[in-house]
Amino acid sequence: AYTSWERIDIAGAQRTITDTQDAIASIKNDPKLAELAKQRDELNAELDRVERQRIESDQAAARAGSAVEAALIWLRDHADTGTTDAAGATADNDDDAASGPLPDEVTAALAESYDNRFAGLADAAMRAHMIIGAGAAGTQAPGESFPERTIAGIGKDMASRINLLNGQADAARTGVESKMSTYIALYAADDDSLTASVEDYQYYLDELASLTQLAAVAATDAEYRRCLEQLLRSFLTIKRAIDTDASDIHDQLDRINAMLKGQQFGPKHGSLSLHADVRRPERTFWAQLIRVIGTLNDWKSADVNDSDASRKAFAACAPMVGLLRAELAQVKDANGVKSYGARNLDPRCRSSFYAIVHHADGPDERITSTGGRSGGALQELTSFVYGAALIYLLGGGLTSEPSYTTLFLDEALIKADGRYTQRALTVLPRLGFQVIVSAPESKTGEILEVSTKAYVTYKDPDTGLTSLREAVLHQNDMDDESSSDILKDDGVAE
Repeated sequence: AYTSWERIDIAGAQRTITDTQDAIASIKNDPKLAELAKQRDELNAELDRVERQRIESDQAAARAGSAVEAALIWLRDHADTGTTDAAGATADNDDDAASGPLPDEVTAALAESYDNRFAGLADAAMRAHMIIGAGAAGTQAPGESFPERTIAGIGKDMASRINLLNGQADAARTGVESKMSTYIALYAADDDSLTASVEDYQYYLDELASLTQLAAVAATDAEYRRCLEQLLRSFLTIKRAIDTDASDIHDQLDRINAMLKGQQFGPKHGSLSLHADVRRPERTFWAQLIRVIGTLNDWKSADVNDSDASRKAFAACAPMVGLLRAELAQVKDANGVKSYGARNLDPRCRSSFYAIVHHADGPDERITSTGGRSGGALQELTSFVYGAALIYLLGGGLTSEPSYTTLFLDEALIKADGRYTQRALTVLPRLGFQVIVSAPESKTGEILEVSTKAYVTYKDPDTGLTSLREAVLHQNDMDDESSSDILKDDGVAE
């Protein structure tokens, strides 16, 4: 930067660069340097290996120290205990049982198995020699030392004892399940959910407790408490369902409307969305439900062992129970299908559904009924509504196409004109359904324009048998004659 251009020695600088590069090349090609580099790499690898060994040794030392510390703590805690005192051991919960001393039966079994390792030797000195391995010649083979033989022997004894106990448990299980089978045959023959298995043992205990309560001359205080707690849980469940039924319906409709978004509806190609107004239950029903929940909460927060308070709270539940019985009496079961009726419990009885058609270039249209509409317009509306209903029933989480997608329509479009027919058949495949339509020949032309395949039924006059033939449609033949005539000739569209 501070040298004039005339004083710069370009040739000298280039010679310097060349000499430097030659010097570097000669150094790199020196065998001694290559040997030193190799030796350096080997030493680095040895250093890494030694460092890993050091870390592993530190970890092993830490683990050994922890084991020694734990052993010292155990020895200090059990130095003066001798044998386990069953009377002083408590098992109030699973955690205490797991961290406390072993049961007497297990301790006795381990002690017996350990004594068997000495083959009846009573001399304490001889037993000590066996324990420390005194007199053993040289290095013992693996598995021949006293600790190893003792552990293996105790393991075999415990395995044999476990097998014996498993056999006793299986015999006890068989006896209990036999009694369960007898109970089912006598008292619960129609209950398919009940099995004669110890997995359902708790059910039989609950059933026995219930029968014991029923056999009592008068309801006990414990029975009052149990019934009141069950009533409180049931009333809270009803209240929670009523509080959330409107939001649940709106959430479902929001997911359905998300799938209907973008589907053109009506002659102006608007967008259809479904909505609902969910009314609250009757004021009398709701007020009584809130009142009885408050009564039961007050009872629970007070002394639940007060017999008089429990009986008074139980009597206060009678009006609400009567209302619920009246509600459930309105539900009618006809041929296995339960009809509406429980207006305060069933949100469908308190809901009114309507559709909104949004137009980009005009006001929105609200549809609250199907009256006053032509057959074609009604067909298109029902296609949207039925499609949304089927998505709700078959679509799982409503995040993808329904899991079962085939939809059969038996002459469902015979009263709609061609324009509405095509629009109705177009929306269902877009919602994820495969549509199979049966239609007379008069509707063939409109349906073929939006179909991917067509089949014609053909009846053989000689045999009386009917078969299906795939129709293949060619545009040049459609210019001269109608599709219905083509399909009628020989069963195959030419």
